[in-house]
Amino acid sequence: MKVGGLLETESDQRFDNNQLVYGLTATAAKIDAFTENDVVALHLNISEVNPFGNEAREAILGSTLETYNRVDFEFLYIYNIGIKHLDTFEVNYRYFKEIDAETAIKQANLDEFNFVTYRLGFKNNLFIAYSSGELPFDQQSDQIFEVGFSYRFE
Repeated sequence: MKVGGLLETESDQRFDNNQLVYGLTATAAKIDAFTENDVVALHLNISEVNPFGNEAREAILGSTLETYNRVDFEFLYIYNIGIKHLDTFEVNYRYFKEIDAETAIKQANLDEFNFVTYRLGFKNNLFIAYSSGELPFDQQSDQIFEVGFSYRFE
């Protein structure tokens, strides 16, 4: 298990809206959790969000923005298939929840977000993935299909 601090910025795709996030973070992982070839990881952030550049939030609240508290959780499961051309199967679920959100934020459905990705990795570093849901700054739920190549620098 690892515990530490976090300092990060979040932004929308166009970098029109952004905010600063700082707080505590913890991660726990286990190899061979359910079977001999799998990995389970849980990640938790308890943070304060400073929405200094979040114009969308300011438009909803109609006032000067104040910091707010948020909890986000991530679950990752990786199964190493290891047969023929198939390498791994992954499930990644992310959940964000604003603590004691203002009524206007709740009514705009901006206090809670869910996002899940299913990924199938192949032996040659190619992958296909499907994601569904929304992350902070998303205005609506998305469905994303990906085909790509990944490489890990070590």
